[in-house]
Amino acid sequence: MTREIRRVIADWEHPRKVYQGYFDDYTEELRDIPMIDESVQDAWDRFCQEYQSYVESNPEVVEKYKGYFQRVLPPDPEHYRPQWRKEDMTWYQMYEIVSDEGEGVPITPPFATQQELIDYLMGNGDFRDQSRIHDPRVIECKWSRSATEKIVLG
Repeated sequence: MTREIRRVIADWEHPRKVYQGYFDDYTEELRDIPMIDESVQDAWDRFCQEYQSYVESNPEVVEKYKGYFQRVLPPDPEHYRPQWRKEDMTWYQMYEIVSDEGEGVPITPPFATQQELIDYLMGNGDFRDQSRIHDPRVIECKWSRSATEKIVLG
């Protein structure tokens, strides 16, 4: 698991969706949607450029597998953050990164300053820590100042 600090808009609320479990009599659970830290428009632009470049440099492969290339899927908007203006992305939120593509789910609330995020982590840990707090094997979920500042401030 990797953590990263993302810039988000003020009072950002990460989208959630109901997932149906396959155990416990098909219970439903509200979970954060894994999200890449890039707008779908930027991802779409990059996708089109890379696709066009590949088609131009590999015409024989594209012709041979024409059916496959007609089914290449574009980026799924559900898994990309909204299109925000850079100047509106003023808050800080920690995300857990679950793949090389950068998909992630939030593990802290969003904060207006880095110092607020540091204070929160030092006093509470992240959401994963908080979910383990009732486990008798877990002694403390607070983070040290040096480790927290290293992660948050870079």
